[in-house]
Amino acid sequence: MPPREFNRRMQKIVRNIAANGDRIGRAAMTAFITVAVENTPVSTGRARSNWAGSIGAPVFLDVIPETPLGEGEASSIALTRTLAAISVWRATTGAALFITNGVPYIGSLDDGSSAKAPAGMSSLGLIAAQAVIARGRLLGRR
Repeated sequence: MPPREFNRRMQKIVRNIAANGDRIGRAAMTAFITVAVENTPVSTGRARSNWAGSIGAPVFLDVIPETPLGEGEASSIALTRTLAAISVWRATTGAALFITNGVPYIGSLDDGSSAKAPAGMSSLGLIAAQAVIARGRLLGRR
Protein backbone atom coordinates (compact mmCIF):
# COMPACT_ATOMS: atom_id res chain seq x y z
CA MET A 1 0.00 0.00 0.00
CA PRO A 2 1.46 3.40 -0.91
CA PRO A 3 2.29 5.70 2.06
CA ARG A 4 -0.28 8.30 0.97
CA GLU A 5 -3.09 5.70 0.99
CA PHE A 6 -1.94 4.36 4.36
CA ASN A 7 -1.97 7.89 5.84
CA ARG A 8 -5.46 8.55 4.45
CA ARG A 9 -6.80 5.33 5.98
CA MET A 10 -5.16 6.03 9.33
CA GLN A 11 -6.61 9.55 9.45
CA LYS A 12 -10.07 8.11 8.79
CA ILE A 13 -9.62 5.61 11.63
CA VAL A 14 -8.55 8.37 14.03
CA ARG A 15 -11.59 10.50 13.06
CA ASN A 16 -13.88 7.53 13.67
CA ILE A 17 -12.32 6.82 17.07
CA ALA A 18 -12.73 10.47 18.09
CA ALA A 19 -16.34 10.59 16.88
CA ASN A 20 -17.18 7.39 18.75
CA GLY A 21 -15.53 8.71 21.92
CA ASP A 22 -17.57 11.90 21.71
CA ARG A 23 -20.77 9.93 21.08
CA ILE A 24 -20.17 7.52 23.97
CA GLY A 25 -19.18 10.38 26.28
CA ARG A 26 -22.37 12.31 25.51
CA ALA A 27 -24.47 9.16 25.92
CA ALA A 28 -22.83 8.42 29.29
CA MET A 29 -23.40 11.96 30.58
CA THR A 30 -27.00 11.87 29.35
CA ALA A 31 -27.54 8.63 31.27
CA PHE A 32 -25.95 10.16 34.38
CA ILE A 33 -28.11 13.29 34.41
CA THR A 34 -31.32 11.47 33.55
CA VAL A 35 -30.90 9.05 36.45
CA ALA A 36 -29.61 11.69 38.89
CA VAL A 37 -32.49 14.08 38.13
CA GLU A 38 -35.16 11.40 38.38
CA ASN A 39 -33.75 10.23 41.73
CA THR A 40 -33.49 13.72 43.24
CA PRO A 41 -36.32 13.99 45.78
CA VAL A 42 -38.90 16.72 45.28
CA SER A 43 -40.43 18.84 47.99
CA THR A 44 -40.42 22.27 46.36
CA GLY A 45 -38.63 21.12 43.17
CA ARG A 46 -35.69 23.41 43.84
CA ALA A 47 -33.02 20.70 44.19
CA ARG A 48 -34.20 18.75 41.16
CA SER A 49 -34.50 21.79 38.91
CA ASN A 50 -31.04 23.15 39.76
CA TRP A 51 -29.00 20.46 38.01
CA ALA A 52 -27.07 22.17 35.21
CA GLY A 53 -24.40 21.36 32.67
CA SER A 54 -21.51 23.58 31.60
CA ILE A 55 -18.42 23.27 29.46
CA GLY A 56 -14.95 24.36 30.54
CA ALA A 57 -15.73 25.30 34.15
CA PRO A 58 -18.31 24.34 36.75
CA VAL A 59 -21.23 26.72 37.04
CA PHE A 60 -23.35 26.51 40.14
CA LEU A 61 -26.55 27.93 38.77
CA ASP A 62 -28.99 28.35 41.60
CA VAL A 63 -31.50 30.32 39.55
CA ILE A 64 -34.62 28.41 40.50
CA PRO A 65 -35.80 29.94 43.79
CA GLU A 66 -38.12 28.46 46.37
CA THR A 67 -41.02 28.54 43.89
CA PRO A 68 -42.96 25.29 44.22
CA LEU A 69 -42.48 23.05 41.17
CA GLY A 70 -43.93 19.66 40.41
CA GLU A 71 -41.69 16.68 39.71
CA GLY A 72 -42.25 16.88 35.95
CA GLU A 73 -41.60 20.61 35.70
CA ALA A 74 -38.48 20.40 37.86
CA SER A 75 -37.16 17.49 35.78
CA SER A 76 -37.85 19.32 32.53
CA ILE A 77 -35.96 22.43 33.67
CA ALA A 78 -32.92 20.42 34.80
CA LEU A 79 -32.79 18.18 31.75
CA THR A 80 -33.24 21.06 29.30
CA ARG A 81 -30.38 23.03 30.90
CA THR A 82 -28.05 20.07 31.17
CA LEU A 83 -28.77 18.33 27.87
CA ALA A 84 -28.09 21.61 26.04
CA ALA A 85 -24.48 21.56 27.29
CA ILE A 86 -24.09 17.82 26.69
CA SER A 87 -25.30 18.10 23.10
CA VAL A 88 -22.54 20.53 22.09
CA TRP A 89 -19.71 19.05 24.18
CA ARG A 90 -16.94 17.19 22.39
CA ALA A 91 -14.23 15.32 24.29
CA THR A 92 -11.86 15.92 21.42
CA THR A 93 -11.76 19.66 22.18
CA GLY A 94 -10.14 18.97 25.54
CA ALA A 95 -12.77 21.01 27.39
CA ALA A 96 -14.28 19.35 30.43
CA LEU A 97 -18.02 18.86 30.79
CA PHE A 98 -19.37 19.64 34.27
CA ILE A 99 -22.70 18.68 35.78
CA THR A 100 -23.42 20.59 38.97
CA ASN A 101 -26.21 21.45 41.36
CA GLY A 102 -25.96 24.74 43.22
CA VAL A 103 -28.41 24.20 46.05
CA PRO A 104 -26.51 24.21 49.35
CA TYR A 105 -28.21 21.05 50.61
CA ILE A 106 -27.62 18.81 47.56
CA GLY A 107 -24.91 16.88 49.43
CA SER A 108 -27.28 16.15 52.30
CA LEU A 109 -29.95 14.94 49.86
CA ASP A 110 -27.40 12.71 48.16
CA ASP A 111 -26.47 11.34 51.58
CA GLY A 112 -30.12 10.37 52.18
CA SER A 113 -31.57 13.23 54.24
CA SER A 114 -34.93 12.97 52.43
CA ALA A 115 -37.49 10.33 53.30
CA LYS A 116 -38.78 10.68 49.71
CA ALA A 117 -35.76 9.09 48.04
CA PRO A 118 -32.91 6.79 48.98
CA ALA A 119 -29.36 8.05 49.33
CA GLY A 120 -27.07 8.06 46.35
CA MET A 121 -28.76 9.78 43.42
CA SER A 122 -25.34 10.73 42.05
CA SER A 123 -24.05 7.17 42.56
CA LEU A 124 -27.03 5.80 40.65
CA GLY A 125 -26.23 8.25 37.85
CA LEU A 126 -22.61 7.12 37.79
CA ILE A 127 -23.68 3.48 37.56
CA ALA A 128 -25.87 4.35 34.56
CA ALA A 129 -23.01 6.26 32.91
CA GLN A 130 -20.56 3.41 33.51
CA ALA A 131 -23.00 0.96 31.91
CA VAL A 132 -23.16 3.12 28.77
CA ILE A 133 -19.36 3.27 28.61
CA ALA A 134 -19.05 -0.50 29.12
CA ARG A 135 -21.55 -1.13 26.29
CA GLY A 136 -19.57 1.24 24.06
CA ARG A 137 -16.35 -0.65 24.79
CA LEU A 138 -17.98 -3.97 24.01
CA LEU A 139 -19.38 -2.67 20.74
CA GLY A 140 -15.96 -1.33 19.78
CA ARG A 141 -14.35 -4.79 20.12
CA ARG A 142 -16.34 -6.41 17.32
